[in-house]
Amino acid sequence: MKSYIYKGLLPAVWVVTLILCALSSCGMIQIGGLTSGYQSLTDRQKQQVKALSSSMDAITDKGYVYKVSVQQVQDYIQKKKDVLIYNFTPWCSGDNCINPIMLNKLCEQNGVTLCVIANAYDDLFRYNLNTLQYFVIDEQSCGTKKRNKYIRVFFDALTQVEEKVRGYGSYLLFRDGVFRHAYEDIATLEKELQHW
Repeated sequence: MKSYIYKGLLPAVWVVTLILCALSSCGMIQIGGLTSGYQSLTDRQKQQVKALSSSMDAITDKGYVYKVSVQQVQDYIQKKKDVLIYNFTPWCSGDNCINPIMLNKLCEQNGVTLCVIANAYDDLFRYNLNTLQYFVIDEQSCGTKKRNKYIRVFFDALTQVEEKVRGYGSYLLFRDGVFRHAYEDIATLEKELQHW
């Protein structure tokens, strides 16, 4: 009986060992969604990523993705009346995700400034960077490379409300520099903006 159990477990142990070795080998394999995805960008794409060294509304170089800190976004929000921050997941194709260009049209129709902040680089470069300004969370300013953690840290600090209280909506509405509400779906957001 012992040899039967041992022989049955041996292939499973080898498979697990090989997977663990592959995952830990100098970052050669990246699992999408666990980190920002910066390491998987091509050299050309990496050249299109810049740390923001001025205010967000002073950008003149379109075609770049700018890494932003919470403080830079707060400074930007303070200068505007109504701002919608889109916590943008570039690969998301679910019902509650929307193309930023379409969201920008909705915001323009309702007098709201849109600010698209991507939470990862994966699939971000499939969007035309010359049509709308894209920002990305500077994960170093959040003190972690773990995507789920730096997203929470960034938006908790930006809204000054913890995620479990704020909710998990990707559409964060600010008025006069103060966080008002997080919306999970575009239909509810659209109704709210029409009465805003």
